[in-house]
Amino acid sequence: MLPFRVKRVVCARCRRSDVSLLAICAPRPSTQPNSAGTSAGVVSGTRRKPQHGGADTYYGHEEASEICLRLVAHTFNFSCPELLPSHFVAYAFHRTRLHASVTFTASVLLHPLKMRFPVACGSSGHRIFLTGFMIASKVVYDDIYSNKSWAVVRQGLFALREINQMEREMCAYIEWQLNIPGENLRAFEAEVPHIYCRPPPYTHYV
Repeated sequence: MLPFRVKRVVCARCRRSDVSLLAICAPRPSTQPNSAGTSAGVVSGTRRKPQHGGADTYYGHEEASEICLRLVAHTFNFSCPELLPSHFVAYAFHRTRLHASVTFTASVLLHPLKMRFPVACGSSGHRIFLTGFMIASKVVYDDIYSNKSWAVVRQGLFALREINQMEREMCAYIEWQLNIPGENLRAFEAEVPHIYCRPPPYTHYV
């Protein structure tokens, strides 16, 4: 039996506080028209940007946030745009101002999570991304933000109790295997932009 709660998640309701980090993915209806095209629209970066007085709503991180979004969405089978908006990712990059290696480290940490539970998908893209990003920052930096300090990054979506719970869950799922060999990280950094620089479909996982 999988060591996490099993819930079917198909929309923004996944952000309820009683949903754990992972869930069994609800199968997509075969009758849904152009499901591949729907997925592409989620991560392609072709969505119209909200206009706020001409300000850059990506804070200069549009390319990086779209690549990160595509990787997470592809790995955990997201099809709903509300599961992880790219602007949420960009805002996290903007407020934390962490080195790009933290983002790649977070992405690498998601790989064993998926390999150990291949039938699982994320119950919330916000949870998956934020938890990986937060843990990766602690792996890369000796002195980094506390969980309480991530309140600004989480944009009011999660209480501190939930942040702590998500961190414990993810570390337990990957059996605290947090150290990544440098050569593996460099290879990952070289391959990810090449694969996820364009919209889906993708032929393989990283």
